[in-house]
Amino acid sequence: MKLVQIGISLAVIAFVTWIGDRQRHLAGLAAAMPLTIPLTMWIVFTNTGHDYQKTAEFAGGAITSILGTTVFVLVCYALLRARLHFGLVLAGGYAAWALVVILLPQLARQASRWAMLLHK
Repeated sequence: MKLVQIGISLAVIAFVTWIGDRQRHLAGLAAAMPLTIPLTMWIVFTNTGHDYQKTAEFAGGAITSILGTTVFVLVCYALLRARLHFGLVLAGGYAAWALVVILLPQLARQASRWAMLLHK
């Protein structure tokens, strides 16, 4: 099982590297394709004895990370366009990602509380 996971991961990296030498835009698309999430959902699903609830919880957790990753890419894109040092580009992207991952769940809980108060 682990060898299959490693093999798939290596194949994806090799593909992105190969396509990146030819088409930068396609390499970006390939790098952002939903490849690891289905693989890890399958691993969670099989490791939990086909537990749909636990797999759904995993998928829900991935949503926050995906939103953070989207912000990471947007910040990196803007900083790269501004021609900042590459280390600063990555630092800015990771800082933005961390803010989303930390703050989004807190905002969601607060919004839920507000909705309950308004509903009363």
